Amino acid sequence: MISLVMLISFILCLSVFLFSCSSIPTETQSDIESNNWQAVGEYDGSNGLLEKSELDLQALSDQFNGGNVSYSAYQSSYLTAVTVYCEPKNTNMLGMLGKPYLGVCERFPNGAFFRQDWLNAKTSNSR
Repeated sequence: MISLVMLISFILCLSVFLFSCSSIPTETQSDIESNNWQAVGEYDGSNGLLEKSELDLQALSDQFNGGNVSYSAYQSSYLTAVTVYCEPKNTNMLGMLGKPYLGVCERFPNGAFFRQDWLNAKTSNSR
């Protein structure tokens, strides 16, 4: 007979596995599987996602293909994409669409203004 602890452990592990698989967009998973780290960085940056560490990328690689990670390709494309994402002209659109803001623009000179403009647009759209 399976103990309750073993059953709960199994369900918890299965839940974590399913959540981790479902939280990676299909196009990003495809890029990871083909070791296209430049595309992964571009996706993350252009969607305002937090920059992944080299360890995060290696864990994703291990999960999907076990290949080598090109962290420099990821970083350079992420920085290029997040720079465009953080342009002041984009704050209103992101806020009005209700897109989440994870603070990725704080590294730029107008980062605090970006957050405030995003909040203003989000608030005015919810009325």
